[in-house]
Amino acid sequence: MEGLTSAFTSGEVALPPLQSVARALASPQASEMARLAQLRDGFESALIQSFSEASIFGQGAPRLPNTSCFALPDLQAETLLIALDLAGFAVSSGSACSSGKVRPSHVLDAMGVGADLAKCALRVSLGWATRESDLERFCETFQKTVWTIRERRGLRY
Repeated sequence: MEGLTSAFTSGEVALPPLQSVARALASPQASEMARLAQLRDGFESALIQSFSEASIFGQGAPRLPNTSCFALPDLQAETLLIALDLAGFAVSSGSACSSGKVRPSHVLDAMGVGADLAKCALRVSLGWATRESDLERFCETFQKTVWTIRERRGLRY
């Protein structure tokens, strides 16, 4: 039995699993992932146009196509979460695996993001029903929300 692994001889390629992966990559899911990545990237571009000081975490690195994590250095996530929730948008702070926790994301910490900036991080998730118009409405609301909070605090940008 030497040289045998799971009914294959050492060095043999298991074609059926590879063919399955190839089919999956060519499936409608792959085009949906591309659509979401395009929406996410457009959203992040609009965010940077409105707020040049914004940090987009993971930008330029391989990452999930449906998720954007970003921060505005002067606004803690908790404040924005409440304001955006009242405006009808469900966003989060930190990573999905630690939702409901108040402390900064351990993922951002591992990425070398400072604690002060990590406290400002928001996560926006897109889904199959997300359309460009949804993100346009979110960007408008987000911009107004940030301006209102900054105005109340006497901050100018």
